[in-house]
Amino acid sequence: MPKRSKCRAVGSGRPGEYEQILKHNPRLPGIHFRIGRLLLSKPDPGPSVPDEARKEFEEELKIDPSNAGQSMCSESCKPDPAMG
Repeated sequence: MPKRSKCRAVGSGRPGEYEQILKHNPRLPGIHFRIGRLLLSKPDPGPSVPDEARKEFEEELKIDPSNAGQSMCSESCKPDPAMG
């Protein structure tokens, strides 16, 4: 029997587990980065998902400005001028 995922979508696609963590400690290092990555990993993301993910990455940078991973992800969510 396959394992069931503990992650359930809540609200804007954040898993319930992350929602609980945010309620208790919204400044936990790494949490916004993980949410941003989760949003970008959706198989059929809507048009607002890159903006939502970028906001999560920006929140992460407020918590830990020295983290280059979040900075790179935030940059990758910016609209591509060549795309229109």
